Amino acid sequence: MKLSLLLMVKNESEMLKKTLPNFIKAKIPVYVLDTGSTDDTIDYLHSQGATVFQYDDWDMNFAKARNALLDKVESDWVLFLDADEYMELEAIIALHNLVQETNCKAFALAIHQNRPGELNVSDLQNRRIKLFCLDAGFRYQRPVNETLQDKEGVNVLAQSTFVKDVCIYHWGNYYPEDKKFINKKEFYLKVFQNALKDKAYAKDYNLWYQLGTHYRGLKKYPETISCYLKSIRYCKNDQIKHFLYHDLLNMLLFLKRTRRIESYCDALEKRYATLNKELYCIRGRVYQLQNKIKEAKKYYLKSVAYHNPKDPFLFTLNYKYRGFFQYVALGYIEEKQGQFEQAKEYYLKASELGSADVLTKSLKRISSALEKGSDT
Repeated sequence: MKLSLLLMVKNESEMLKKTLPNFIKAKIPVYVLDTGSTDDTIDYLHSQGATVFQYDDWDMNFAKARNALLDKVESDWVLFLDADEYMELEAIIALHNLVQETNCKAFALAIHQNRPGELNVSDLQNRRIKLFCLDAGFRYQRPVNETLQDKEGVNVLAQSTFVKDVCIYHWGNYYPEDKKFINKKEFYLKVFQNALKDKAYAKDYNLWYQLGTHYRGLKKYPETISCYLKSIRYCKNDQIKHFLYHDLLNMLLFLKRTRRIESYCDALEKRYATLNKELYCIRGRVYQLQNKIKEAKKYYLKSVAYHNPKDPFLFTLNYKYRGFFQYVALGYIEEKQGQFEQAKEYYLKASELGSADVLTKSLKRISSALEKGSDT
């Protein structure tokens, strides 16, 4: 079975020189759709033996462009990556071996956000269809933040197999605050705004959410809040709405709009009877900011006690929402109140869930306070 790498690029020479070599070493054929590079991207790709197609029909529709490349490729399996997505050589070989003997038609891979050159694996991951059988007839839909669908229009993610031992490291979200970074963010703003002008996508909650996230990256916070609210309005899935509320409330928390957060949490609790783990944590943080310590402790404890194995976002939660942040906050509250034994217990619980290094100073303070107490 032939496995090929597919890329869609524009002026990505600098990044490709970091992410492409392992595929060349693995002797994986590379097919590229170039949407108008003006740097040495095309020259570099040719020097590495890649097949490059010039795409002159670019209209800010990523799905259309991706499908155009799929129509040009001859391969059994395709691995569709972005230029800023890095894979280790062993992982590439593992995928090549995987497709030689499988009855599956599509595989989802975990994408981990990293700074360029770093290879850190975290619980906060994004799973996307990256590897699929070309003969299955899958095609991309939606102009941006595309989804892969089968011939019946069903999202392929639901029928895919997750490859948990293979990672993709995304290096594109950690550029310095320079002109190139700002230009990239502003470009994507235009792409999302253009997509939302289409009546077919004007009420797509995911596109509104992504637009809001890009506004947030540019520190345009009123626009961020407006987009998040539209995303919530158009979303029909209650579990996903909880996730969207989480980001909205975190944005409001960043701006210290505590009263507005309280009103949203009151409405959510009234409607759903309970909040979820993240929202309990946010409410605890609000009360802590307001110096309402009793209420803060109540909601931090509710957050660490909450467990719903059916929560579709459970696998994406980072250590903050498994309890690390809550136990640190509880330890800090108890320490300030002179309850050092209880504070130590909470700090130790936090160290079991997250990075113990960040708690070293806190635990030393507690140990010192307890020793002083025993001396007296």
